[in-house]
Amino acid sequence: MARDAFRIEPATPADIPRIVDILHANFRGVLQYVISAEQAEYMLAEFYTPDALQQEMDAGHVFVVARHDNEVRAFGAYGPTPDPTELKLQKVFVDPPWHGKGYGTALVEYVAEQARREGCGTLMLTVNKLNTQAIAVYEKAAFEITESVTTDIGGGFCLDDYVMVRVLTGDAPAGP
Repeated sequence: MARDAFRIEPATPADIPRIVDILHANFRGVLQYVISAEQAEYMLAEFYTPDALQQEMDAGHVFVVARHDNEVRAFGAYGPTPDPTELKLQKVFVDPPWHGKGYGTALVEYVAEQARREGCGTLMLTVNKLNTQAIAVYEKAAFEITESVTTDIGGGFCLDDYVMVRVLTGDAPAGP
């Protein structure tokens, strides 16, 4: 899909129900091979409820949506890290029927541009080690794996992730 066929804009609280729908579609479908059904349900109940997402927005996490025909097809979120020269891409999720249409890449590039505007030299993210599809997309967008981290998220579950970093200084946006 041509980039001009959709627009990226700040999310509003009115977008949260659609964001939750996209998360559910991904956690109950696409991510089945990455995390267990039990962990997916735990994460949806603990971190991806409308109230939890509103709290993230209220805490300063910036949510953006990709709209096509006034319908949210994908969303992303980003925010600062303790390092003022770095921005974290916290989330990128595309509604499964719209995978492969350029929404995820466009969201990553949008956040990279925001990082540049904020004077950040790096954009970082974490991604599950088994999410090979996402890792390949991020590598194509000039991210490199820099370390491996395991994070206890409660409920007897851990995130087993790679930290990936993209250096932005002098960096040109990746193509679709």
